[in-house]
Amino acid sequence: FDEVGVEAAEADRVLFALATTAGIALAENPLDEMSPESIGEELGLAWPRFLSAVAARRPTLVVIDDLHRAEPPLLDMIEHLVSRSTGPSFVVATGRPELAEVRPGWSARPGMSQISLEPLPDSQAEELLEELLPQVGSVLRQRILAAAEGNPLFAEEIVAHLLDEGVLARTPNGLVEVAADAPLTIPDSVRALLAARVDALPGEEKRALQDAAVVGRIFWAATLDSMRAERVRPALRALEERGLVVTRPASSLPGHTELAFRHGLVRDVAYESIPKGRRAAAHAAVGRWIAELAGDRRDEYVELIAHHYESAARPEDSELAWPSDTARRDEIRTKAIAALIEAGRAATTRFAIDQALGFGGRALALAQTDAERLAARELKAQAAHAGVRADEAWSYYLEALEAAERLGDEGAAQRLRANATLLWSRYAGAFTGEEWKPRAVEMVRRGLEEAGEEGASFETGALRAGRAGFRFWKMAPHSKEDARRDAERAVTIAEAIDSRTLLSYGLDALVAEVTQDGFCESAELARRALAVARSMQDRGEAHELLVTAALAFADAGRFDEAAVAGAEATLLASQLGPHRGLHAGSAQTRALLPPGRLGELLEATAQAPDLVVAEGMHTCFHGVAALAGQAIAAFEAGDGDAAKRALEVYDTTAVSGVGIYASRGPEILRPLIGAEGARRRLDTVKEAERTDSEVYRLRVELQLTALERDRKRFAILAGNARSLARSACAPYLDWIADWGESLELAESGRTRQAAAKARAAASALEAYGERYLAARLLAELLPFLDAGAADDLAEDAIRRLEAIGARGSAEEAKRWASRM
Repeated sequence: FDEVGVEAAEADRVLFALATTAGIALAENPLDEMSPESIGEELGLAWPRFLSAVAARRPTLVVIDDLHRAEPPLLDMIEHLVSRSTGPSFVVATGRPELAEVRPGWSARPGMSQISLEPLPDSQAEELLEELLPQVGSVLRQRILAAAEGNPLFAEEIVAHLLDEGVLARTPNGLVEVAADAPLTIPDSVRALLAARVDALPGEEKRALQDAAVVGRIFWAATLDSMRAERVRPALRALEERGLVVTRPASSLPGHTELAFRHGLVRDVAYESIPKGRRAAAHAAVGRWIAELAGDRRDEYVELIAHHYESAARPEDSELAWPSDTARRDEIRTKAIAALIEAGRAATTRFAIDQALGFGGRALALAQTDAERLAARELKAQAAHAGVRADEAWSYYLEALEAAERLGDEGAAQRLRANATLLWSRYAGAFTGEEWKPRAVEMVRRGLEEAGEEGASFETGALRAGRAGFRFWKMAPHSKEDARRDAERAVTIAEAIDSRTLLSYGLDALVAEVTQDGFCESAELARRALAVARSMQDRGEAHELLVTAALAFADAGRFDEAAVAGAEATLLASQLGPHRGLHAGSAQTRALLPPGRLGELLEATAQAPDLVVAEGMHTCFHGVAALAGQAIAAFEAGDGDAAKRALEVYDTTAVSGVGIYASRGPEILRPLIGAEGARRRLDTVKEAERTDSEVYRLRVELQLTALERDRKRFAILAGNARSLARSACAPYLDWIADWGESLELAESGRTRQAAAKARAAASALEAYGERYLAARLLAELLPFLDAGAADDLAEDAIRRLEAIGARGSAEEAKRWASRM
């Protein structure tokens, strides 16, 4: 890294991430304190950075064999290598045809090509046999050629089979035919041929090959030694001479001779030839050997240990291995479940969610006691939680909690209540229904009753952060004073126990609670969130707090500070997963739209439609905000196609937690969709689902009711707005109400008074920082004025719109002015 100019801090991050990938424990690894999502994103960046650094020094070739055996996390990592690496690097991966079924889109991705290996043409197949059998007559070569049908591996294995059968022999000059008249039978497939070769091996060689197959494609002589009393080296040398295995020049286990099957199919056939009872016993022996060898490096080998113990513990096989020894079977099953749980936790840490859920499911399949089922279900809950699969995680938490309560394991029960509460306190919008809410309320209340309100544990902090959200998520009656106390207590506990994760949740809860009733404290809360974000190692949690800070600064009218936090969120999002880009786009929309920084907003949200489409047309409320920002910025830039696409995605995507953004989206889009379109979209969100602030609702309702000429309703809303403007530190409500009243003046014929009142309101909004709204409101008054009053106001509105680059609205204002 030094040679290619990578900063030391960034090089350390890559080092720690690569170590985490391999399960290598390093002291003071910052990833140990990060959330699984953040770790997954770190890993997705580390390998491309490592490859880029190597490729910057010299052209680099990466070879990956048998990729069809890979699980999704490795396939994802290869995609990251291709899309995120720079420099002259080339990744070559081999796999069987089923790989194309698992990743069918690879052949169409930029930078990736798929090459199918067809059978060799006759001329090339003949050339191969000429090389293999230069001393052998053409009759035998033609028989081999016909049987192999262009498969080079089959041709090579036929030659090896003929050596085993004595039809061919080795001489100093190469292979020669020594039994030309002998009956010759060639199995009709590679697998059948290999099975015949394995079956024909001498006893010691066959047993060694089978034991090696239990270990895997790569194995070690010492492993085989540990599985039996007699020495196995002579048999391995004989197998190497037969071309079934090869000794590797270097070993991944220093001090141990490493060998490998010459082809994965050889290993598969040898493994399938082992009787099930002996296979289970062999897996148990290999699992024990690896566990003993690993010592304090167990994390590096836990998946391998889990594989072997699980293979040994399968009931149908273990009963054959130890038919009368139930204690031994129970011991192996216990070790298998423990190793699967360990492997699942490690996979969760790497954000390999599907893999982690798979480990949990496999552990659950072996479980026979409530304690074992509890461990497996808790693993599945943690994995689904990390992947923000809210409904799935919630069901696993409930199942695990029921098991903990049956066992009387109060420690596990409190841990589960706390983590389940953190799930919904941040991701309530990701649930598909409302059924979870009563149980969540009961869970928090019982947890706090048992833990004590004033405890200082992580569990108490999590439960109080959750209870602070009862009012926000409309879950249960909870006064704003109590909700605030809960959020502040969660923050205090987090600081006392030095838990940055809990601190992030606590601050989020505090901001959400306080801003329901106004923004008087938003600037201070934004500064706190920003300071914590900048001090966090966990990039994912830091990003969430940067977004929170940007939104809170915008609520306080501190748009310059909001833009700084939003820019930091955007920069960090580029180093994280794609969904983070939507969160950053939401922050940038709130920071950049009010002051009319439309060009910057257009760029900051440019990827929003593609990101939402890539997520399967389902997004969170941040995605809605980013889409709205892109649509209006494109409209004002005069890019009708981009505006139309963003709006189409906005209208057709499924949204989690839309109630949080129920009012802001239609207000942002109103210049593009008109008052009628804004009303229609506003009314699609039921009142019971709304969780946005009353201030946001009044902002858009004042504008719509004024334009809809609903004077009675407007008068009521204006009175509420003027009262709330002071108590909620939202002075713009006063000015929007003034503008709405100017429309009433215009309708009554007092157009010059209307123009003066509207201009005063616009000037106040502009001084506050809301330049875009100020210019738009002036333009929207034009249709209500007569020609004399409109001329002067139109010039002012158009000037303001053009000054911020709002071309779409400026053209609209010019059209209205031309009609006067």
